[in-house]
Amino acid sequence: MDLKQIILQEVEQNLSPARREHTYASERICTGLARRFALDPEAAWVAAMWHDTAREWKAEELVSYVESRQLERTALEKKVPMLLHSLAAAHRLKEECSYERDDVWLAVRWHTTGHPSMGKLGYALYVADFLEPHREHITDGERETILSKESLEQMMLEIYRRQFSFFSKNDISPEPASLHLYHLLKAKVQG
Repeated sequence: MDLKQIILQEVEQNLSPARREHTYASERICTGLARRFALDPEAAWVAAMWHDTAREWKAEELVSYVESRQLERTALEKKVPMLLHSLAAAHRLKEECSYERDDVWLAVRWHTTGHPSMGKLGYALYVADFLEPHREHITDGERETILSKESLEQMMLEIYRRQFSFFSKNDISPEPASLHLYHLLKAKVQG
């Protein structure tokens, strides 16, 4: 079975209908962004289709998976085990699918919080995951505003601004790596 068949089987057999819809919608946006910004659309397809394959695991399953493999977790992931689905999915992509592309691994690994190492493919997945049309935290107009930005970095900044505003209002501390990436992106965009 080739990688595409393995991924499609995983999505079709192991995700709920709602999670499948989210996955396919994220994939359409991610591959569209890949084409728009001259990234590899096949890599974008793999990252988007695989990114939530561990999202419906129970918290105990995620913790057990990560601990049994001695995978490094962030402080926030230790507090909020659901976030470990990105680490578990990324690890499974290498371990179970023998897929070794670092850009895809990093995109899947950091699609929940963002990280300075995630790269442009990671930005595309992060944006797609945030904007897919089944998400209710954002209007169609807000989606269009973000998608109209000239670069993936500008899209990431706009999403982070929205998220950090929400965090501030709800007394939530953002992941330090997310803040670091935000400042890196801001410096790059303001140039």
